[in-house]
Amino acid sequence: MSGPTSLSALEACRKKTLADVVHEHEQEELEGTALEKSLSAVDVIAFGIGSTVGAGLFVITGRAASEYAGPAITLSFLLASIACLLSALCYAELAARIPVAGSAYSYTYVSLGEGAAWFIGWNITLEYAVAASAVARGWAGYLAAFLDSVGYPLPWWLYSIPLTKSPFLESGCPIAALLVLACTGVLLCGVRESSRMNKAMTAVNLAVIMFIIFVGVQHVSTDNWEPFAPRGVDGVVSGAAYAFFSYIGFDAVCTLGEELRDPRRDLPVGIIGSLAAVTVLYIAVSAVLTGMVPVSQIDADAPLAAAFVSAGLPWAARLVAFGSVTILTATTFCSLFGQPRVLLSMARDGLIPRAFGNVTHGTHVPAFGTVVSGVASAVMALLFGISELTDVISIGTLSAFMVVCFSVLVLRFRGAATKAELLGPGVGSAAARRGGWWLRVRAAAARRTAPWMWIAGFFVAAVLLNVAVRTDIGSDDDSGEGVRTWPVWSLLPVLALTFLPPLALSSLYEMNTAQMADDGAQKVPWIPCLGIVVNVHLIAGLTEGAMVRMVVWTAMGAAIYAAYGYKSSALGALRRA
Repeated sequence: MSGPTSLSALEACRKKTLADVVHEHEQEELEGTALEKSLSAVDVIAFGIGSTVGAGLFVITGRAASEYAGPAITLSFLLASIACLLSALCYAELAARIPVAGSAYSYTYVSLGEGAAWFIGWNITLEYAVAASAVARGWAGYLAAFLDSVGYPLPWWLYSIPLTKSPFLESGCPIAALLVLACTGVLLCGVRESSRMNKAMTAVNLAVIMFIIFVGVQHVSTDNWEPFAPRGVDGVVSGAAYAFFSYIGFDAVCTLGEELRDPRRDLPVGIIGSLAAVTVLYIAVSAVLTGMVPVSQIDADAPLAAAFVSAGLPWAARLVAFGSVTILTATTFCSLFGQPRVLLSMARDGLIPRAFGNVTHGTHVPAFGTVVSGVASAVMALLFGISELTDVISIGTLSAFMVVCFSVLVLRFRGAATKAELLGPGVGSAAARRGGWWLRVRAAAARRTAPWMWIAGFFVAAVLLNVAVRTDIGSDDDSGEGVRTWPVWSLLPVLALTFLPPLALSSLYEMNTAQMADDGAQKVPWIPCLGIVVNVHLIAGLTEGAMVRMVVWTAMGAAIYAAYGYKSSALGALRRA
């Protein structure tokens, strides 16, 4: 029994090489089954803005300011963008080296193997489907509010149909499902047409945001910015953790890799450029909001519209409501774009039915996957409310972020050579003695360890650091209920343990440039390691319900992989041939 089980486990770790990915892509282009290369950096940035700027602009800005950071929400958004940048840089590096449609799924296949790639692909397909559904439900609410404000209320049978008494299926929303189906129809017309549509919506949305900023700034009172950080540093950091989820969506840019004319240049530009643009917009809007209205009076549900009403500009509030509808339309559209492309990559690898890998000759889109994912998202938008959907998005995205950071470490240090100065005749040699104690320690460590040990050790250290922080080290809480109070200095050993693996990787090994070029080497291993720490912390802060849904969905995926994907894997068939 143990033999086949062990063999199966080993085969689930089978990996592609970068050469395999390049060869497969070239073969698909020769056979005419590749996606059309017609997009530029401008298209990517527009797509990144469209997929990222959404409900965060109209909800998170107000709640983060009123409940956490106060006017210092601008610093919270800046801090959140830096935390997100850690993962974005890892995405940018891998996207430039592996410019295919699978995004994190394809990166994981090369770095960690088929089983881990299935886990990521299975979860990010859910993320994209649920994101489209959740945003469509939010869009329906904003549309109803906007039409009501201009005197044309939406019929109840389009917006809220009673279904059951269950909190999970309380009411249906047909108009949200109609939006998803309409966006799916546009996507089926081809990537050129879809990109034109997205750029037009992005232009309208940017015009609305500029209106909010330039009109709102005329009604700013600097007195409202005092005190700037009413809850101190803790409030700013808590606000940053809450605001981080406003940036989720930039990773969908990587699914465009196969459709860019120059992906090695345009994907990194698109990822970092869209993240920078979104950061500027969030900071500017949050500064205007907190300047227009005292923090204690911010409406958590509709902060921007309420701010303009309080300023005596009801017409502007209606324009803001209209902007929320157009912005969420673009977000829904972009969320639907990514899922069929991940399914396309998984189907090419044989992990799901081949029909998902079919590309139509006329429009050059994965039509079957687009229809299936669109219909599935429409059904979810029809039946489920936002609260049942949002936590699933967060945990799926953060898992992908963390695995992408690990992928950079693995590809940079897989087969890495020990640094030349540590390859002397021995630790006790004259050369080692002349090099001092630090050289002797490094030489001994290099001989007794391997990069994978340090990478695995770092993950354990990151989890321990998160546990230490979340058990409230140095808390002044005297209740003793559910709080462990440790002295502040006890954090230092955990920090040292977390700091040690990246220090060892950078000082013991020459980074691998056979699979990864050396132009991004200066940020490794520190940037990926910091990204892992941030993502572990954010995952641990999600609700128990989100964790349970993740476990259930992953178990379903594991069963499907065992029953179908493992046996039908194209790489597995190639290895067995």
